[in-house]
Amino acid sequence: MKYMVISDIHGDIYALDKVLDIYVKESCSKLLILGDLFSYNSSYHDSFIIDRLNSMKNNIICVRGNCDYDISLLEFNMPYIENVTLNNKKFLLT
Repeated sequence: MKYMVISDIHGDIYALDKVLDIYVKESCSKLLILGDLFSYNSSYHDSFIIDRLNSMKNNIICVRGNCDYDISLLEFNMPYIENVTLNNKKFLLT
């Protein structure tokens, strides 16, 4: 299995799209997000980010960053800290 780890998108839908293109091209099975999907202020792109990530919610493990203010529209859990086991290896996402 191949995993992709990202963080600090900060509301940049163009950067997220590039990352997701690589995710597909590399046949990754999980996207691990270490927070800060959004910027400090609401952005026009937030709804596009939410739509893209909700469409692949079963393949995402995500923790919340200090800029992730309102995550109510996300269809997956986004705690501040998460213990994850992947391929019998333990990871702490924060």
